[in-house]
Amino acid sequence: MLPRARVSALSDVGRDLVELVAVVPRRVDVVLVDEIDPSLRSGTAEAERTGLLEMDGDQVAFRHELVREAIENGLSGTRRTALNRAVLAALEKLDADLSRQAHHAAEANDHAAMVRILPRAARSAIDVGSHREAVSLLRVLAPHVEQMPLDEQADFYDLLAEEEHMVSGGGDDAIRRCIDIRRGLDDPKKLGRSLLFAGFLAQLANDPRAAAEWIDQGMAVLGPVGGDDLAMAHAQAAPLAMLRSDLEQALVHADAALVHADDLGAARAGALITMGMARATVAYPDGIELLEEDHRIAETSHALIESARAALIISGVAPDWRDSVTAQRWIRWAVERAETLGVSTLERAINVSRAELEVVRGNLDEAEQVARLVVDDPRTIENFRTAARIQLAGVLTRTGRGEIESALGRAWESASSTGDPGAILRAAAVIAEHRWLGGKVGAGTVEEMMSEFRQRPATAEPWHVGDLALRLWLNGDIAAMPDDVPDVLSRLGRGDWRMAARWFAERDAPYDEAIALSLGDDAARLRALEILEDVGAKPFAAKLRAELRARGVSVPGRRAHATRDHPFGLTQRQSEVLELVRDGLSNADIGRRLFISERTVEHHVSAILTKLDVTTRAEAVDKTQGN
Repeated sequence: MLPRARVSALSDVGRDLVELVAVVPRRVDVVLVDEIDPSLRSGTAEAERTGLLEMDGDQVAFRHELVREAIENGLSGTRRTALNRAVLAALEKLDADLSRQAHHAAEANDHAAMVRILPRAARSAIDVGSHREAVSLLRVLAPHVEQMPLDEQADFYDLLAEEEHMVSGGGDDAIRRCIDIRRGLDDPKKLGRSLLFAGFLAQLANDPRAAAEWIDQGMAVLGPVGGDDLAMAHAQAAPLAMLRSDLEQALVHADAALVHADDLGAARAGALITMGMARATVAYPDGIELLEEDHRIAETSHALIESARAALIISGVAPDWRDSVTAQRWIRWAVERAETLGVSTLERAINVSRAELEVVRGNLDEAEQVARLVVDDPRTIENFRTAARIQLAGVLTRTGRGEIESALGRAWESASSTGDPGAILRAAAVIAEHRWLGGKVGAGTVEEMMSEFRQRPATAEPWHVGDLALRLWLNGDIAAMPDDVPDVLSRLGRGDWRMAARWFAERDAPYDEAIALSLGDDAARLRALEILEDVGAKPFAAKLRAELRARGVSVPGRRAHATRDHPFGLTQRQSEVLELVRDGLSNADIGRRLFISERTVEHHVSAILTKLDVTTRAEAVDKTQGN
């Protein structure tokens, strides 16, 4: 018998009970039924006999969810609205879970109730880390915002902007609406904070000019307010100055933030981040202790996003200085925090750090896969995409894959559009390496790249300068390494290749080690060739092999790269994932074991199934037994 026919066969009270339970997408407490209509309890036994409902302690529910949905969908609009209003009224009286109240307010199309309940429900979701649920609730409320007082409208758009940023990287439209409303209200503190957040979003969107305008406005508004709010303006102006490589001005703003900031406030944490980052980029590991202090302050204050930001900065700076151990430790922590918070923006930021770490460690296939996740995701914030494009172009340069020319073009265009000297120098280093390895680079691009190098800010980050300078020096574009590079590169430029090779080897940076060895004697160059073949760096290996043969050195035949050596063409990381699948580990357990997110594990498992031409994990294990 069809569900509606079974309902029609019930008595009035049985039918009323079934229809009431049908509009509640979960088990219904008997207390709720009694609050709505105590007489409905008498229909329970009849509904159980028909097989529609079942009792479980003090709760009643449908035996099958599809039946519940069918009956709910079969209700008339008027009946469905009335039932949802009744449930909502009872839930409010019982002070029940706000997300349940929000659901029935929306289902009842009760605009007043939605305005009353949904903002509280969204904040409640945020409190427990359910940011996607918060965004969903806020978007349901959006068409009804004009019914709210102006100050509450501004608060709504402010909250929507923050949550959209966390979940999808958006928020720009919402914060602009918020600011437009706040300009007509007498609340400089809230207006200033919203202006600063607009500046933060503009900075992430690779629009430093707009970011500076928003932050300048925020500082002007917050100047008379003083205290921690003014400190926050200085704290946000500081990293923007660093983006322009104006280290002196960045430290001025950071000092001002510390003067005005509360001891455990977000502004102090922001100032510590800038000061720590400024020191770490110039004289690592100096400054790391400030970043770790910021992390501790944020954790103590339950500012979870701020603590994750500190971890990401450490894991972003550490690979530059070839400190893989520190980078991996903080990436692991950030992965765990991202899984706890469920914030996709944070996941993409972690992937940028992960890709950089894998480049340093010579895991080029892994680095390519992670960088592509960032580049191809439409929700990626633009400055993350720029970093990933540069990483991807660098990986393709080193592996010699066919799409390198277009990847280089996208990386250079993206970096140039930011106005960020660091991004420009990193992209230029990739282009210079491509040229050194025999790739074609237009004369105009070469001149533009050399101009950026000559006009680099005095405070540009040493590794960004050094990576480019080394490749220009290898190309013969400059006669000697400049003074503003890390000591290991300076010594390499003066001929101390042994020291440089040891330094890079100790830090698990095989490609850098191979560059140093390639400048040594024939034995060192043969060792460099082995390393390059191990990591799959074909263009450099081919260049070095040709040079050795031209010198009359006997060169061994090419060894298979690990990926080609695998009978099914799996990368090293995919092989590791498959081994853990064999051990029966879940995706979450594999992620914890390998220090990667569960979503990244899902991508690896999907790639493994595709390469093996199977559809299940069990089939993958069976097909690769013995391999």
